[in-house]
This record gives sequence, structure tokens and C-alpha cells, in this order.
Amino acid sequence: MKLFFIIAFALISITGCSTNESIKVVDPEGNPIKGALVISEQIRYIAQPWVLGVYITGAKGEARVASDRGFIFKPGYFPIINASELSDELSWEAPSLFSKTTKMYPIKIDNNIPVQTSSYTISSPIKEDLFAIPTEVCGAIDVTYNLKDSHLNARSNNTDLIASRRFFFASGSNKQKVSIVEQENNIAFYCDDDGETFKVGISVSEKAGGSGKPAHKFTIFTANVPSTESYLQPNIKCMTREDVSNSIFGKYGDSSPKLLISKHLKDNIGTFKETIPCANEHSTKLLNYIEKYIHEN
Repeated sequence: MKLFFIIAFALISITGCSTNESIKVVDPEGNPIKGALVISEQIRYIAQPWVLGVYITGAKGEARVASDRGFIFKPGYFPIINASELSDELSWEAPSLFSKTTKMYPIKIDNNIPVQTSSYTISSPIKEDLFAIPTEVCGAIDVTYNLKDSHLNARSNNTDLIASRRFFFASGSNKQKVSIVEQENNIAFYCDDDGETFKVGISVSEKAGGSGKPAHKFTIFTANVPSTESYLQPNIKCMTREDVSNSIFGKYGDSSPKLLISKHLKDNIGTFKETIPCANEHSTKLLNYIEKYIHEN
């Protein structure tokens, strides 16, 4: 499958919202994305109908939605999982509801900068509630995690760090060098090591422990980059059986939802089956389910 035809999507959650709501899908520069398929669902609640939104964005990138989350399909853009472009364990922020303006990031087929990923589980604190997080590069940088407030802190004895809003897709925040980078649950920064530039990202991927010994887990990303402007992108996430089991597929038997659909949707829905990244029987089953109802109405 050519990457040009790879599409992006976001996994549905069971939250409801007004069927008069809409979102705008844009690229990283804020330009509207035309031709994105947005699927959302409002499940049945007391005095609320079951509503299925299946909408294709127009020239302004706008789509009506039946709920606050959903799938978004668009050739040439990265998959979005749980309202993030990465799977849960690699997310840079907790899964969130779609914003009024939802950003999608392009797949750059000529970009081959490798990213090394490792995991780490905290054990003994260096002092009360403070744990050291090791990195494979830039050994002079001390990274710590505060158990009380979930803040990660990268500290250098020199003013030689450049912060970034996120590890993937984003460049240096403002190119200003600092000695401390700090953020809740995740950090990303550039550092120098033996004359080479690296980008490091650290994210809390699992929190466990309670009153006993904590067992928080972290995902650590490392990339040797030519510059702070380099575009880093994750691997494409395939749709899995678990993704589909948590989606709208099969929850309501043969009953029909109220539909919010775009004009000419029936003529175009079939093409999306062929452009899902890592398409398999589970993603095909989901699209067949959607297609069934729009062709019956």
C-alpha cells in the first residue's frame, strides 16, 4: 500500500454531545483539510436517541459530529488513536475530546530518521517521592520524576537544552536554550552529546502502586537529528481487534441509528476501505457496519 493513500483515524469513546456540534480538521499550519471522513457516535441515553455521524469535510475542513470523539480518515495523514495520533502507551498527553479545531499531521514518506524507544520502571527514590529517569544520550542531563505532582524535570549544569512541545511532529519551542525543562507527565528536549544533536522524549506510560511501592512506567524516545527543525514521526498504528471491540461495531444488533451524513457519502464510503493503514478484517468489518446503515437510509 502506498503511503500516499494511508489515512488517519481516531477511536470512538462513549460520550455524548449535541448533534448540532461540529469540528474543524486542519493541518499543522492551520489550513483546513478537505475530504477527511469523520465518524462519531452518540450512544443511547435517557431521552437521547442513538445517533451516528458519518461526515466528509468540505473546503473549510468542517464536519458535523454526533459525539466528542470519533474516527478520522484522511489519505496521507497519520492515524489518531483515542484523540491522539499515537497509541495510549505512547501518548504525549492523556486522550482528550476532539477540540473545535482538530489537528492532523502528515506522513512524510521521504523522512527516515530512526527513533529508538525503550521503557523504564521506577524503583528506588533518590529522595522522598523523587526518582531518577535514565537516558541513553546526553549523560550530563539529570532527568527526575516527582511522584507527588507527576512532573518530569530535565536539568543541565549549562544553558544548553531546547524544549519542544512534543517529541513527534513538533520542533524546538522557540530555539531558546535553557538549563531546565519541566512538564507534567511528559517532556521533550534537544541536547548535544559529543558534537551531535539528539532529541529526547520521556512520557509517563503507566501509573501503578497506590500506597505500596510505586511501579510507574515510562516510555523513552531518542533520535539523532540533523537539526531542531527535523520532522520526527512515529510508526503507523494498525487497527486491532481490541480497537474494534471498543468501537461502535456490533453494539446495537440490527436496529438503525439516526444518521448525520454528508452529501454523496454513499458514493465515496467504499474507497476508504482500501486506504486504512494496515487494513485488516477488523477495520473492514467496522466500515462494512457503517456502510450498511448509510445504504439502508
